Amino acid sequence: MSGSQAQNQLETEKAAFLLQPQNDIAPYNLVFLVIVTFSLAAYFWLYYANAPKRKIQEQTMRMESEFQESLYILASRLGENKPIEDALKHTQEFLPNYRVSKELYAKTLDNITLLGMPLEKAVFDEQYGALKNNPSTLIRSSMRLVIDSVQLGVNVAARTTMSLSLQLGNAEKVSKTLKSLIADVNSTMRMMSMFIAPAILGVTTSLQKVVMVTLASVVQSSTISSLTSLPSGSEAPGFSNFNASISTSFISQDVFKQLVSPTVFLLIVALYVVEIVVILTYFTTKLEEDNNTLVKINVARAIPISLTIFFISSILANGIVAGFIGTG
Repeated sequence: MSGSQAQNQLETEKAAFLLQPQNDIAPYNLVFLVIVTFSLAAYFWLYYANAPKRKIQEQTMRMESEFQESLYILASRLGENKPIEDALKHTQEFLPNYRVSKELYAKTLDNITLLGMPLEKAVFDEQYGALKNNPSTLIRSSMRLVIDSVQLGVNVAARTTMSLSLQLGNAEKVSKTLKSLIADVNSTMRMMSMFIAPAILGVTTSLQKVVMVTLASVVQSSTISSLTSLPSGSEAPGFSNFNASISTSFISQDVFKQLVSPTVFLLIVALYVVEIVVILTYFTTKLEEDNNTLVKINVARAIPISLTIFFISSILANGIVAGFIGTG
């Protein structure tokens, strides 16, 4: 046996020895600590960087919903041939607790009565306008439509505002219907990304140990058979050489050395879990709401949960596989 063969044989024996549960010196605690640290860092980075933006978005969406309801009151008042200032004041007093009444209608009236601004300036002025700090494109475009229609007459403004209110209400109903239709698909995809896939992949990391132990035994048997030149008395030479050739062709020592260790395989699968969570969370969030900020927040919430499930399933499966290998 040459020096290279002896070295390969030594490395194969060493790998097979370390693959046994009682001899495993892989730093699993360190690996899991790295995974937990990464998940917590991803959570704090993604969540707290986008939570203030999401809070503003939720306030804006609630204000848009209130605005759609208030348009009906505004249109009804305009339909009584009241001026736009009177209609705005009536809407504000009729819905005093609405955010849109306090931030839009009340401020518009203050700009008209106190600062003497025309209606358009009172709403859209860059310095004092009621919509100066409002990011909603829906409210801006709707108020632009209302102001332009007021210039054509109160009756035209009343009909336009009423039609706009009905259109926004129908759009909201369509959006809610679409969300209810895809709710089952979204919940299934979330369950798959956060619970089912990490649990299955955690078991897969343990099954890789079984495969490695089996391959190590095959390599050892193939090496022994290749070193045996004389056949036994009860076995024909052709049959012995045939077994040796099958074992050698199945996997060699060089190929076995190139296989990843269980530690590296665990890190690779953990990265794969993160990729699954990011991809599925992205699509499920986009189906519900086309919002990149919400995507980042959902990813931040899903990564720690999925990696924790992966961590727990790996520990449980390792314990079961260790007992299986030990008894085997």
